[in-house]
Amino acid sequence: MKNLAEILGIHVFFAWLIVVFGSLLILAGITRATFFTFVDSYEIGYEFNQQTGKITVLPRTGYFVVVPFKTIVHTIDGRPMQVRIESNNRVLNAKLVCFHRCDEGVLQFVQMHGRQDYSQQDLAPILMSYAYENYGGYQNDKMLEKKYKFLEIKLSSGINSANSQEENPWTLSNDSITKQK
Repeated sequence: MKNLAEILGIHVFFAWLIVVFGSLLILAGITRATFFTFVDSYEIGYEFNQQTGKITVLPRTGYFVVVPFKTIVHTIDGRPMQVRIESNNRVLNAKLVCFHRCDEGVLQFVQMHGRQDYSQQDLAPILMSYAYENYGGYQNDKMLEKKYKFLEIKLSSGINSANSQEENPWTLSNDSITKQK
């Protein structure tokens, strides 16, 4: 039969083992939260350097090492989403849009809307406003994509769709609108 000292010695060893393991686990969690960030595969990441004010688009997805109080990593959701104009529970027009993955587009978007994380819920009304800009006017989807580098219209229905190759038949001359022949 074991004596009391052996039993207490084993318990003290396991108590110290639990304290050390728990401390390492807490330290690992703090390190992960402070020095690492993750950009998902469907997200577009960009980094803001707080000291220089420079914005850099991240070249890949995955884990990134960040220096606290110097760099901040923000993400933009790059998945396609349907934006539509509805009336009385009927869809009048619908477009399948997504954020275009290019450095120029990210920088243009951040300049226009500011730095933050943009989820699909945040991004849908913004992209909808650009996708339907001048709706019914002379700009088709390709012209809008050229104007806004961050906008990509994958599918479109309605009068301004990308497959519409017509030029603007209306001209403004001498304060009156006339149709060209």
